[in-house]
Amino acid sequence: MNTQSEAILRYVCSKWKVLCIIGICAVLGAMLGMSQITPLYKATAIVTPATNVVAPSKSCDSIFRFDELTQLMLEYLHSNDFKTSIIKAFPETAKKYNRRFSFQRTSYYHTEISVLDENPEKAEMLVNACIQTYDHLRNEELKTYGQTSELQAQTIIIQHAAASVQPVYPEKTKIVFLSVFFSICCAIGILLIIRKPENHA
Repeated sequence: MNTQSEAILRYVCSKWKVLCIIGICAVLGAMLGMSQITPLYKATAIVTPATNVVAPSKSCDSIFRFDELTQLMLEYLHSNDFKTSIIKAFPETAKKYNRRFSFQRTSYYHTEISVLDENPEKAEMLVNACIQTYDHLRNEELKTYGQTSELQAQTIIIQHAAASVQPVYPEKTKIVFLSVFFSICCAIGILLIIRKPENHA
């Protein structure tokens, strides 16, 4: 380490009180900011189409069929008809549907349904509503093709809807850490800028 670098390091260390105050202010500011953000809880359920009751064998044909049925289910869940049905039943979800509802395939060819909401119990209810809506739409389609004359479950629930105990948003620890880190970096930069005129004086 050269003399100039050592001098800069000593100068920054000499201002440790200032840096500590800035760090504390950053933590308080971050906590105050997060208190204005509505925490969101995440409820998740794992389901699979009713025709996927039997686990796929190791044969390529069986695995392909299993995956194909899961893909069909995902297409239903991402369809406009499905979205419209959910919003019609829960009008308050209209503006936040795309941000709060998610549907994705798991590594075991199942489907994960997740919903974010301010109320963990409501998040669970919305997940269950998604499952029921899928069953309804699927039954209506089967009726159209004359394949069924009565309502029946079109999904097998692998994991029932369960909400997170703690909010998943905002991520408090991450926000506080980043706030302190960037605040201290900015403070060091300002201190070094202030120091240059002192050196030339």
